[in-house]
Amino acid sequence: MKFSIITVVFNDKEGVRRTLSSISAQTYRQIEVIVVDGQSTDGTIEIVRQYGETVSCFISEPDNGIYDAMNKGLRLATGDFVIFLNAGDYFFSDSVVEQFVGSSPDPNSVYFGRVSINSNYESWYFPPFSVKKTNVSSWLRGNVPNHQAMFFPKSFYQLNMFDTSLKISADADYKLRAQKVCNIPFSFLDQVVSVFEVGGVSTTYSDFAAVLVRARDSWKVNLRYYGFFHAVKMLVYLSNKVIITNILGERFLSRAIKTMKGK
Repeated sequence: MKFSIITVVFNDKEGVRRTLSSISAQTYRQIEVIVVDGQSTDGTIEIVRQYGETVSCFISEPDNGIYDAMNKGLRLATGDFVIFLNAGDYFFSDSVVEQFVGSSPDPNSVYFGRVSINSNYESWYFPPFSVKKTNVSSWLRGNVPNHQAMFFPKSFYQLNMFDTSLKISADADYKLRAQKVCNIPFSFLDQVVSVFEVGGVSTTYSDFAAVLVRARDSWKVNLRYYGFFHAVKMLVYLSNKVIITNILGERFLSRAIKTMKGK
């Protein structure tokens, strides 16, 4: 089985080094690694070239944002399954891909596992360890897995691109499209797949411009897949995050999210 990994990066040489080091350490060897760089100027390109034996395809050119870059990676991918590990993300262990392939995955299903989320103040797992194969169906009704722990089959990713009109939430839209429009089964892997360092525009609640973009994206995605009342509910949830961050600080928000979402 051929396995594709797409890494998107822009001016993050230490992040891409961490990601590529993790990929190169994987015990499973039939891996296609595609790195899409937004024409970095900080030494990122030189770091990627140091991993020439690991990287199968490398392009460096201007793009129209992270989801445009991820779409470029999808167009180049040829693996039976694909996962996105963008700069700074890394596999939880050296045998993650081997364990996945060894499970004899169905080529018409999406697979997901846990992600270890690290913030400046807290760490937690998502889904939490209370979620098992016996109760994951109920968990999925109110949650969406992290893309850093998801394996998309060729049958889906070759026909579906990220919606670049969404600037922050196109990854959520992509996952929900697979689940609710294409009706692809989601299968749970009871293992930790990757480590995700919280940061960037999609996790920022103190930047007013970023919050407005996030609110617009949240409204569009939730209205599309869940309906009006859920979309309103999620805007209220976002507003609470903004209030907590700006009054009580990021440390308090991290603790609140850890309590609500994972252990």
